Amino acid sequence: MFVTPQETFLTLAEAAEALACDPATVRRLAAEGQIVGRKPGRAWVFTASSLAAHT
Repeated sequence: MFVTPQETFLTLAEAAEALACDPATVRRLAAEGQIVGRKPGRAWVFTASSLAAHT
């Protein structure tokens, strides 16, 4: 995942709200590789552009 300096990062809850689904669904989509997410430590993070590409 290439990140530009202006990239906006979203938490799991924010990503779920953006995709209008449950946080568990967002975790599953990320685990299956359907959306791009990273887990630096304990929390998932997503880029706004990767979520926009999924919708």
